[in-house]
Amino acid sequence: MKPLRFITLIVFLIMTLLPGSRGGADYHSANEVKQILSKVQKKLAEAKDQGADSFAVNETKRIQDQITRAEILIEKGENDMAYYEIRIGVEYFPLIKARERLLKAREAFESFDSGKGAGK
Repeated sequence: MKPLRFITLIVFLIMTLLPGSRGGADYHSANEVKQILSKVQKKLAEAKDQGADSFAVNETKRIQDQITRAEILIEKGENDMAYYEIRIGVEYFPLIKARERLLKAREAFESFDSGKGAGK
């Protein structure tokens, strides 16, 4: 029986010490996830105030969808899943900035192009 106990102990140690194997425990507390969620909601509101709803409709909708999913997961007590839903939503903010830069570049081109045609 001693070899069986030794093997059981080894398996137990490997499972508890390996990264990503916390035995189902959440890495993120509900409070931590709610704070992050609050920051994302504030950042989304700021982006909408700057007109993101007009030039980055899909991105703002996706962020809002991720926020909604995260809120549902927090209510269920699935804090880690909620955290990752928020992280997915956060990744859409650079796309909003990219769309804004694209819009400004198009406006600059159109302004330049219309000015060039008027001088002929």
